Amino acid sequence: MISLIILLLGFIILIKGADGFVSGASSIALKLNVPSMIIGLTIVSIGTSAPEAAISISAAVTGHPDMVLGNVIGSNIFNTALIVGICALLVKIRLADSIVQQELPISIMASLIMLFMMSGWFGLDQSITRIEGVILLVIFTLFIINILRSIHKTKADYITVDHRPKGNFVKSIVITILGLIGIVIGGELVVEGATRIAISIGMSEALVGLTIVAAGTGLPELVTSLTAVFKKEIDMAIGNVVGSNVFNILFVLGLTSTITPIHVDPSLFIDGIVMAGSIILLYIFTKFFKNIGKTHGILFLIIYIAYIIYIVIRN
Repeated sequence: MISLIILLLGFIILIKGADGFVSGASSIALKLNVPSMIIGLTIVSIGTSAPEAAISISAAVTGHPDMVLGNVIGSNIFNTALIVGICALLVKIRLADSIVQQELPISIMASLIMLFMMSGWFGLDQSITRIEGVILLVIFTLFIINILRSIHKTKADYITVDHRPKGNFVKSIVITILGLIGIVIGGELVVEGATRIAISIGMSEALVGLTIVAAGTGLPELVTSLTAVFKKEIDMAIGNVVGSNVFNILFVLGLTSTITPIHVDPSLFIDGIVMAGSIILLYIFTKFFKNIGKTHGILFLIIYIAYIIYIVIRN
């Protein structure tokens, strides 16, 4: 019971911290006249993925690296299958050409690179090494640079969800800092609670990361995307999902594996295939069908439910 309370308290602090970070950082960006495209592709997606980063780093530092890979894979499946599925049930989704031509392919590339690393493509054993972590961080840096360059080329305008505070500049800075503190503290509590639960009921750390932790850290993306859908900011809703997926693989996994090599449980390779397959399916729908409707949304939800049943039975 104490472990469950710690876990729930950690999730609450994480969600509130992420919300404060996104709100404060977005407000600062606007006050500094930073284009909203940068806000949408970087601050919002990175902010909503901050819980994954906090949990993964805490897990790596405290000696629970098995939870890291499960958290990254589980969060990305949660983002692509569940969040996109729910959004598609609420409204027909038609993405901007820039998302289909640039962000989705980069997300697919990141997923495939991670699969190759998990299979030992770049290493001698089934682990993601520090060198591979550095490779992921370098690719992430190039991704950010590409976004900055595309702003000057396309002059595209991404509008973020308007849930930012209306206070002054100092207040925005304070909210951002408090949000980051909440994310760090919440991350440590979630790792502690989830690890205790895993030990007490015989679950592996990888399974806890794939299910409980992934769903909990995916809540900021879910809330942000649903809010965007209700405000008819479809590009923001799906852009947040795709951007978060890229951030989780390239930055979160890159940074944690740079801190400490991540052991790869062979069973997680199937989960990685599901993750990559989901984002590829999203690309196919948007590329060839142009719109993602209710039928596609139902298919994504079926995939997510079937996946959850599979990993529970597998354990």
